[in-house]
Amino acid sequence: MLSFTKESLKELLKNRGELSISIYMPTVKAGKETEQNPIRFKNLLKDVETQLNERGFKSQKIAQFLRPAYDYLEDSINWQYQDEGFAMFLADGYFLDFKLPVKCEEIAFVGDRFYIKPIIPLINSSQQYYLLTLSLNGARLFICSQYDITEMDIPGLDQDMNQALNYVNTGREVHYHTQLTGKKGVPAAIFHGQGFGLEDIKEDIAKYFHIIDNSVQNFLQNENYPLVLAGAEYLVPIYRETNSYAHTVDGGILRNPKEMDLKELHERSWEIVEPLFRKAEISDIKKYEDLSNTNRISGEIREILPASVGGKVDILFTAGDLHLWGRFNQEENSVVVHTERGPEDEELLDLSAFNTILNGGKVYVLDKENIPSGTSVAAVYRF
Repeated sequence: MLSFTKESLKELLKNRGELSISIYMPTVKAGKETEQNPIRFKNLLKDVETQLNERGFKSQKIAQFLRPAYDYLEDSINWQYQDEGFAMFLADGYFLDFKLPVKCEEIAFVGDRFYIKPIIPLINSSQQYYLLTLSLNGARLFICSQYDITEMDIPGLDQDMNQALNYVNTGREVHYHTQLTGKKGVPAAIFHGQGFGLEDIKEDIAKYFHIIDNSVQNFLQNENYPLVLAGAEYLVPIYRETNSYAHTVDGGILRNPKEMDLKELHERSWEIVEPLFRKAEISDIKKYEDLSNTNRISGEIREILPASVGGKVDILFTAGDLHLWGRFNQEENSVVVHTERGPEDEELLDLSAFNTILNGGKVYVLDKENIPSGTSVAAVYRF
């Protein structure tokens, strides 16, 4: 089973034909409740069968077409190693399944293309960043996204200060531990070493961090991902003085990393970088607002959908928390909106998003209340 990437989306956009099936569902990752996963998937396959029947497909053709999906259903191992969500895409001679790091809506979609709206936020939030945890007992470097955190194997980072400075068995070895000062529980380092004063210790920490920085810099080289620092309050400023990585973000997690598990480190680091990654979205919303008195924007699906097919949409904002069902007649360039989903209906918001991305535009999937037009969709036109 694959994880979803930008390349995965490009692959899905290429596939257009008479019949394409998309299935999304939330999944249970572990425990006895994983038994719910195949049951939910089977129910969605029944929904697909109903939709195919409504489109006039014969039972034999349906059974043949869905055979790969039912084979997947019957293999119990598939349901034991899921993530938060699951997506499956099926077409003639085409079968792909993905585990998703977020809960997603439960939906089965049958059309001449794949349904992509639930996975667009994964691409938009796939920006990566680094997290460097600092202590005098060693450092650790992680590569992260909003949904993942993975430790990198970098030689030398696991050395403590005494090892890195060759103080072991030389008479210059420094022993240190932390204790609470009693002032808001801020940890302070306590050092013991022959002939050492406080300034000597700071100087040695700086030397140690120079070694850490060299290891990190040699590994990152020409990368430009943001770097978040995590360490005790007295250590982070010292590291900043030695740091040579140009994309280190301000602030940081000012707490001993050993007091936090990976989940907390990940969550707190994401809180720091999220505003950086949302700058483009905020800027594009402002662009829409600045064009409010021009013909370069629209908040009407009957205008936006034909424009997306014609490659006119530069930026699209579409609601991820609702559906807009109807039909699009490409020959007449007309859109009909239905109050309820009918047989062979298109999800018009998704179709607009599909064509916008296909034609090189940018798509944001937001809650309806955050769409700048006040409707379920908004677009900035190229011309």
